Amino acid sequence: MKILYLITSLENGGTQFVIPKIVEVFQRLGHSVEIVSCEARDMLGACRLDEAGLSYTVMANRKRSKIRNIISLVQMVRKSRPDVIWTSLSAATFVGQIAGKLTGVPVVSWKHSATVRSYTKAIQNFSELWIADSATVARFLETDVGVQKSRIMTWPLYCCDVSVMVPEYWKGDGVLRLGSIGRLAEQKNYFVLLEGLRLFRERNPARAERVCLAIVGEGHQRNELQSMINRHDMQREVSLLGLLSKQDTAAFLGNLHLYLQPSLFEGMCLAAHEAMAAGLPVMATPVGELQKSVREHETGFVLTEALPEMICASLEKIFSDPSVLERMGKQAMHEVRTLYGPETFQKNGALILEKISKELVRA
Repeated sequence: MKILYLITSLENGGTQFVIPKIVEVFQRLGHSVEIVSCEARDMLGACRLDEAGLSYTVMANRKRSKIRNIISLVQMVRKSRPDVIWTSLSAATFVGQIAGKLTGVPVVSWKHSATVRSYTKAIQNFSELWIADSATVARFLETDVGVQKSRIMTWPLYCCDVSVMVPEYWKGDGVLRLGSIGRLAEQKNYFVLLEGLRLFRERNPARAERVCLAIVGEGHQRNELQSMINRHDMQREVSLLGLLSKQDTAAFLGNLHLYLQPSLFEGMCLAAHEAMAAGLPVMATPVGELQKSVREHETGFVLTEALPEMICASLEKIFSDPSVLERMGKQAMHEVRTLYGPETFQKNGALILEKISKELVRA
């Protein structure tokens, strides 16, 4: 098959970063792929494509109307004649769905989180197959979006890296190193994370001197976050590291003692699961697949309500009994590596591609 893989943008994000692994599965099974982005935005996610040696086309260097993107895509489809349009993220899905209708090319669409735009729900039947990136999102597609179960398949957008492992666990001595990876945007809820750390410092001034938090990522909230850090004199405790290469990100995880993910919503949440695969316990809100993966006192700490209070209380528990980090981290690593190993990732992709080639592609 010839697949046109359409994504909303190549900005910084986990969805963009996993494209090379997806394309690798496509190509290994004998399919060709053309990667197309509707918009450029910050282009920070393109680094993973460049590292993998993948070429791509950006239809517009600036934000423009969906109508203009549809016109551009229709022209591109008529020229390249793909067998299927595979869309990723809401805006690209809308553009791909309309272009597919106009050109007669079947559309397959990822759904990456348990949230939905009104237009996605209205024309959900324009995609002949929906791919959920987790079991949680698959249920959401059926119950909230109204997609028939027969038109939903699940392919977790995560293939764990078994080469990364925490070298040692915190025993209560030295600095407790906390970390998070994500776009500096509303979804990741980083202001609440900083507030929880500030509360811990207020209540535990001596212990707080032995805690540091590093956040990897870029986004429009960087300046506001840095202002909050400066305002509360947290520069020694909190660092915004910007983007890191794949190799540097692996080293970053290997240097942590605890991973934090206080997101408002997620789908699979690649970064948190990558941390678990490396042997890190995770402190997270129960959103997306994290509500299954992160279990209180088993694989991490669950943040439900009054998040700053819960972040503070969880850190106090760790200082009272540092041994919980090793116990939970090893349990997290065992479960994630069992569920999301390379063989499982390949198998899930193969099943979906087989269904597409047999049932959707016109002879």
